[in-house]
Amino acid sequence: MKKIALLFSLLLTFSNLSFATPPAQENPISASQTDSAPDNQSYPLLFLRCGPINYPKYALRYELQGNTTISAIADADGKVMSAEVTNSSGWRILDEAVLQAVQNCKVLDQPDMEKTPLKGTFRWNISGIDYQQPQLIAASCASSDAVHIASDEEKERGIVIGVYLDKKGMVKKMTLEWSSGTASDMEAIRLLKSCQFLPAQDGKKTLESAISIRLIADVKSKIHRDYSQF
Repeated sequence: MKKIALLFSLLLTFSNLSFATPPAQENPISASQTDSAPDNQSYPLLFLRCGPINYPKYALRYELQGNTTISAIADADGKVMSAEVTNSSGWRILDEAVLQAVQNCKVLDQPDMEKTPLKGTFRWNISGIDYQQPQLIAASCASSDAVHIASDEEKERGIVIGVYLDKKGMVKKMTLEWSSGTASDMEAIRLLKSCQFLPAQDGKKTLESAISIRLIADVKSKIHRDYSQF
């Protein structure tokens, strides 16, 4: 009887627990394709023909979001033979999930070229009722003659840094999501370490969160700094 009572007590306990799930919405992952590429030289890349692209568990945990733009080439059979990220979502784990999904995917039924250029944008989105994403306070950042925070008009992928914040908006860690392969990467990290951030909010509560920042390197600058401290 004691074992039955204990089991019943445990069942009651678990029935009252609420487990973390993505904020409710009809489709937590949405894909959108433009009717034509901005240069009118590419066909729309139809991600839905490549099967479901699942949200990585790690990305759900930190509510990583963004738009991944892919440029690809389809062969004479309509299968993707090569693909690359032209505009990052800000998170490598999301970008690579899209890249992996489109590889060898048959996106065209009857292509009229041996090599067909394709382009499309996959939107990673988790919507909450009162959720406000974390924000960079750009005015708080130190100046740099080697890198700067990208504007919306600057379309290149650049250097992308992931910044993980605590509930007060303090930086817990940074990750280099996309690299330039130069010393400008370390200068980008140095610059963001000087910045202040507003934490994410869900209603009146502040949350641990993550934000990605895209920076552009000034290719004409010369960096005379010892980066060994990083």
